[in-house]
Amino acid sequence: MKRNITLVFLLFTLLGGSVLRAQYNQQPEFLKANSVWVFGQHAMLDFNSGTPPVADSAALDIMVPINGAASVSDPVTGELLFYSDGASCWNAAHALMPNGSFLMGMSMFDPYSSGSQGVCIVPFIDSPGKYYLISMNSFISAPMNPSGGLFYSVVDMSLDGGLGAIDGSRKSIVLDQDTTLSGMMVAIPGDNCDIWLLVHDYINPVFKAYRITAEGIAPTPVVSTVGAQLNKQILPDPIVGSYLLGSMSVSPDRQMISTTSAFPFCLLGAVVDSVAGVLLTHFDPATGIVSDALQVEKNLNSFGAAFSPDNTKLYLVNFDELTGGSQLLQYDISTYDSLTIANSKTLIASDTGSQQGTLRLFGDTIYVALSKVDEAQNDFQQSQVISTINLPDLSGPACDFQMSSFSLHPGTSRALALPSEVVYPLDDTLFATVLDTAMCTSWTAPFALQPGIIDAAYTYQWSNGSGDPVLHVTHSGNYQVFYTDGCHFRIDSFLISGTGLDPVILQNGMTLSTEEAYVTYQWIFNGNIIPGATNSALIANDIGDYQVIVTNNEGCVDTSAIHEVNDVGIKDPAGIASRISVYPNPAHDVVYISAPINVDLHISDVSGKLIKKVADAKKVSISGLADGTYLFHILDKDHNLLRVEKIIRISKH
Repeated sequence: MKRNITLVFLLFTLLGGSVLRAQYNQQPEFLKANSVWVFGQHAMLDFNSGTPPVADSAALDIMVPINGAASVSDPVTGELLFYSDGASCWNAAHALMPNGSFLMGMSMFDPYSSGSQGVCIVPFIDSPGKYYLISMNSFISAPMNPSGGLFYSVVDMSLDGGLGAIDGSRKSIVLDQDTTLSGMMVAIPGDNCDIWLLVHDYINPVFKAYRITAEGIAPTPVVSTVGAQLNKQILPDPIVGSYLLGSMSVSPDRQMISTTSAFPFCLLGAVVDSVAGVLLTHFDPATGIVSDALQVEKNLNSFGAAFSPDNTKLYLVNFDELTGGSQLLQYDISTYDSLTIANSKTLIASDTGSQQGTLRLFGDTIYVALSKVDEAQNDFQQSQVISTINLPDLSGPACDFQMSSFSLHPGTSRALALPSEVVYPLDDTLFATVLDTAMCTSWTAPFALQPGIIDAAYTYQWSNGSGDPVLHVTHSGNYQVFYTDGCHFRIDSFLISGTGLDPVILQNGMTLSTEEAYVTYQWIFNGNIIPGATNSALIANDIGDYQVIVTNNEGCVDTSAIHEVNDVGIKDPAGIASRISVYPNPAHDVVYISAPINVDLHISDVSGKLIKKVADAKKVSISGLADGTYLFHILDKDHNLLRVEKIIRISKH
């Protein structure tokens, strides 16, 4: 007799990944798109062949002594597509693209005045082969260009025979007329099939996040004012602020941003605190909001920083203006607290021979470009070597810093900055959920299977062809639903297993039990619960209707059909009962039964709950029973009830 449908457990299991693949820089398309670096003075590194990367020839046209560069490769093959210094753009054949010059970038007027991230390449969300090439003017050159400080052009790889060209109708479009941008710019994958372009003011602690979607670049940024720990104007003319030189980096889980501020000795002198330094902030990839700034440590003068792959370490090169020495430092940022982070500082390498360093995480390795300022020439001395942190997740020396791991191609040198990252929207991750459900079979009404998300923006496709958000089923089986909003792709699987109970009551004499064993029991008499009657057996003391509610290992619950008890009288045709003696009464520990034949004993409480069975009962211990009244049911070997004796158990005094 089925009365219940019971959901046993709901188990969520991730299959083949995590929600939105939290480590954005481990995406296959990210690794391929960033597998060729073009930067500095004709320098090129190709990671397609392994690690260390191959230092390619000096046939490249790019020449950026200080400020940033960007390059992008095919997200499937890893082959170089194009590269830029922000002012010009070259194709894979190292020729200037059609419409590829005068892009209003930072190197347009003064390549020596900008920061490290003046150019950024962002793929179109919904159009493979098209890219935004975003560039900015520096704080000195921007005022010379009244149009503003931030621009973008569109590169279409279908043009110029597949080598790509700048779309002439979408070239040097003004995105922001603000001429106070710092030269810091990073792209960050968002949570909603979008990408955030994050820039920073060069004096004030102001972040601007531009949202890039399939519809384009939103003209109005999300503005966050945070990080007042570093907020100083150094020189009045031209205006120089805390963020003149520095860079931003993004943690692999997209939850943190590091922002650095560095100054040459000629501008800074010995005063570092609150002028230069390193900040950590939280970043919300769903909203673009930057918050909760904390200063990593006082008196840091660092140009670049990088996070470890597991998001628990921050690395930077610090230059001490007083001693002239520099150190590669590691901080544990697993606890987001300034004092804790400062106290975790570990010296990885001292006297690195540089005043500034740019760090970039790629794969599982952090690449370090070290540079030294020649103040007499007011220039940066470049190098042909790249250093590496090979195990950046590990603490202290175990991180395996290797100075000068490999060299660039002869005749080339790197700039102060390494090329910017090319990021992709996190829209290709499949979020799979298994809902494993055990149910009682033969349920009387359809059971609703509901996906993890029900929203009008999603379309649904069930394995049986239904397009409804909710599927109603009446049978066990394996059901799947695929659903998407065009950005997030999800599969929910429902494993519905049926378990039959159908308990049947058996009667042996006046003892009721069930055909099969269950986990729990609750006996019912004439439709009412019998208090305390939760054993596997029950002695029927009265004529009437008996039922039992049972539960199995899977948690399914069912109620038996009614079992009628019509006769609870004594059957003693031979008159044996009159010759049976039960004593003493009341009793303390032992009750004796004297009978002319071998008899069995069933002891119950007054409700009928069976407490104990004794075969061939003659001397029965009741020492384990609580004080009270008990019914002694005496039966012959054919289970005929011969006599019922009421025994009172009392403790000894």
